[in-house]
Amino acid sequence: MKKWFYKVYGLIVESDIEIPELLSIDKNENKVDIKIKKDIIPKDVIEKIPSYSWFKYDVDSMVFTVKNIGSFYIYDGNNIIVQPSENADNQGIKTFILGTSFGMILLQRNKVAIHGGAILIGENAIILTGQSGAGKSTLTNAFRQYKYPFMADDVSSTIELQDVIFIEPAYPQQKICRDAMEKMGYRIDDFKLIDEDREKYVIPTHESFVKEKRKLQAIFEIEPYNGEEVKIEEISGGEKMKTILRNIYRIEIIAPHGIPPAYFKKVINIAKNTLVFRIKRPKNQFSVDRQIELIERELMLKCNV
Repeated sequence: MKKWFYKVYGLIVESDIEIPELLSIDKNENKVDIKIKKDIIPKDVIEKIPSYSWFKYDVDSMVFTVKNIGSFYIYDGNNIIVQPSENADNQGIKTFILGTSFGMILLQRNKVAIHGGAILIGENAIILTGQSGAGKSTLTNAFRQYKYPFMADDVSSTIELQDVIFIEPAYPQQKICRDAMEKMGYRIDDFKLIDEDREKYVIPTHESFVKEKRKLQAIFEIEPYNGEEVKIEEISGGEKMKTILRNIYRIEIIAPHGIPPAYFKKVINIAKNTLVFRIKRPKNQFSVDRQIELIERELMLKCNV
């Protein structure tokens, strides 16, 4: 069977499934971190893992099934087995590999990944996070239009080296909803629809993509509210930890079972070494330009960027 080799989040991937969204690399079977296989998930494996709502979970393993797409078995921080449904859409399979499957791999490897985009301002990275619908991808895309380099769209994976926190690159693609694209002047017909339910489109970002890790400077949590103007505030103390924890990608899967001490320590170090802000944006206004202006101002004041 043909194999494809990729690099994402600083990890080398060997895959039975072609995923052109990822950065291709030369074949290197000696340094593979993650193997993606198309296979049948053993029945005894599925039966022995405890069930919770839409997934089955144990400390080092997870299984979930998506109707008309397939089942996904992620285990030991380095394996993803995909069992496609009959006539499964390949785009749907890739979506759940790139999203929940990789997110669980990062959790199993004790890598703290924030749910949000990452861009460079100066030499350092910032993360734009928030709950679903907060405007993470829209603001990340607006920064790209301002010619800021791009590192990640939906999941920003961190690594700590000698007490310095870095962001590791994801892959050169963004997903943007139709409404935001129209407000930003995109020609919708020029882009591929990737999510019909939410009307999200794919925007390639190869030209602005950063391929090497960069120091993490700050995290900005976006919060829509009913006010009339964009506001920004720095977060300190215990609220920094709470803000980071609630925005960790797929944290809801492991939180009920207790966050591992080694993982929690990494979150503490991120809080100690990273500025955290909350940016409140009006729900009924398109305010990305003002949000960027305030973020630039805060970084200039706090970091002399």
